[in-house]
Amino acid sequence: MTRHCGSKMKSYYDIEGTYDIAVEMLMPFETFGKDFMTFYMDGLQTAGYYIILAGKALTQVTLHANRFSAGEVISIEKEGDWVSRDLGLGRVTSTKGIQLVYVSRSACKSPLKVYGEPGDPSLCQIVPTSLLYHIYIWRSPLIMQTQNFVAMMVESKNLGQLILNGFPLQSRVNWLDIPGTNGWKFSQYKVNEDIVYNLFTSNANFGCYLYGYSTGTSYMYPAGYISSPINQ
Repeated sequence: MTRHCGSKMKSYYDIEGTYDIAVEMLMPFETFGKDFMTFYMDGLQTAGYYIILAGKALTQVTLHANRFSAGEVISIEKEGDWVSRDLGLGRVTSTKGIQLVYVSRSACKSPLKVYGEPGDPSLCQIVPTSLLYHIYIWRSPLIMQTQNFVAMMVESKNLGQLILNGFPLQSRVNWLDIPGTNGWKFSQYKVNEDIVYNLFTSNANFGCYLYGYSTGTSYMYPAGYISSPINQ
């Protein structure tokens, strides 16, 4: 999704409530799960946050070892109710299926300020860990002055398998531990515009998200995932 400078959204900083434009823009499809890894974006942006939407009543959500909300347990009583939280690298689990969406608002530049007002939100569907895949193919967009990135979550034992357009990626980026997980790592890598990329391992599933930003637009989305029922 894109955002544009000049947004006059009401009550942006008060993000709890039905008037939140990000909640109104939630995806027209449903990808619910019980185990997720959370991350952050680099770049010209205001602080992002996560929306946690309950797919069923009486859902308990646990924020594992997250630097902002370590060990917090959230009880959501009604189906369709939601909460928002500031999360960095970490893990989110739940007793019943939830939808997890990352909301980012890039900061607009102006001639007088380094950072201007925030633009409209970009939303990214977070993929349940059980739906991650082992190969992703995408083409980075050709948008003037946009910087493009790929964000990755990979198990430590599989870092040596990670190949981007024919070259091993393990030693080309810095990897961070994802708190609350058993040996998963996170990294981001800047990619060039208007190029087709192929990121894969031999058989190990991993997370892959694509995002970009400039002073006039931004986007973010998962590079792909398995389509399979997981919440029966």
